[in-house]
Amino acid sequence: MVVDPIVSKVLRPHQRSGVQFIFDCLYGVKGFSGNGCILADDMGLGKTLQALTVMWTLLTQGGQAGGAFCRKALVVCPASLVANWTAEVDKWLGGQCKFHACATAGQAKVKDVLQSFTNCRESKILFVSYETFRCHAHEVENAGIDLVVCDEAHKLKNNNASITKRIQELSAKIRLLISGTPIQNDLKEFFTLVRISNPGAFGSRADFRRNIEKPILRGREPDASVEERERGKAMLAQVSTVTDKFILRRANRLNAAFLPPKTIFNVFVNPTDIQRKLYHSFLQSAEAKKVFEPNAKVSTILNTIRKLQSLVNHPSLVRTPSQSLEAGFDDDTAQVVFEELDKSVGGKQKPVRQELSGKLALLYEILNAIKVSGCRTPP
Repeated sequence: MVVDPIVSKVLRPHQRSGVQFIFDCLYGVKGFSGNGCILADDMGLGKTLQALTVMWTLLTQGGQAGGAFCRKALVVCPASLVANWTAEVDKWLGGQCKFHACATAGQAKVKDVLQSFTNCRESKILFVSYETFRCHAHEVENAGIDLVVCDEAHKLKNNNASITKRIQELSAKIRLLISGTPIQNDLKEFFTLVRISNPGAFGSRADFRRNIEKPILRGREPDASVEERERGKAMLAQVSTVTDKFILRRANRLNAAFLPPKTIFNVFVNPTDIQRKLYHSFLQSAEAKKVFEPNAKVSTILNTIRKLQSLVNHPSLVRTPSQSLEAGFDDDTAQVVFEELDKSVGGKQKPVRQELSGKLALLYEILNAIKVSGCRTPP
């Protein structure tokens, strides 16, 4: 196979090697059981472009008698990324690849899109959100899908979740998972991703738990014996030996040769008067005082930090989409603050008000200065 010049000419060296790695995995020539790959490059290294290059190549060549290796491809991703994917296809493939896309819509419209994709020979890729696919997977059972791509695959954490099962049940065995953070300390989540990409890599969930997970976890315990620690390390090394064959993880420093030197500025921004008022009001609330209780849970502490982070980013973030105030911000002081703000704006659609946040006000001034000066980012 030869990668189409329309995309090969824009591939950087690390992307070319990444494409080759993915090809070898999907073709099953890497010495492991399965035809899957997990692309786990850092953000900015072009995971989408690499995936599109592989998809387009497999959809146009590599098969018997000069035909395509795959008939059709399915890309499952968060709803917010469906439009991004379609834009990338148009950008890099120049309109050569016909596709269907469906994020979230009425049930009848979803069915129409999926049936149209199934019946259309020219349409090669279906882009669909995780939630839509979870509810309508049966609609594309006979669409001729040979290749499955899961973007933001780290969201597939639960082996028993319905969306995970829908993907595992697909007849397509050629699978590419894309994620910036696929390997976590949680071995259950790790096993789920491996099983989606290459179901036979570690056997069943019970086999993995008994032979690999338990020895590794036991070896990490403070009271583990020398033998248990050594066995845990051996099991971890064994896992790495297998997964290194189909997991590609590279750091962002590969982009250093293509980017200007990075300059980091630490800027300390004062909160606005409204942020200060809500901050001090929250510290006096019963919600905040839970943190200082003797048996305070870690989740309680982290949730309190999250709320304060939301406040210092923008006061409006302490309200839910339904405009209800979060616990700790629902006292009389906060009620009065937001009532006055709502009155000053009026209407159902609340505009973004950068003057209410120290951070956002600074960002607004920076962006405005860039616009006025005519400074543009490089293509």
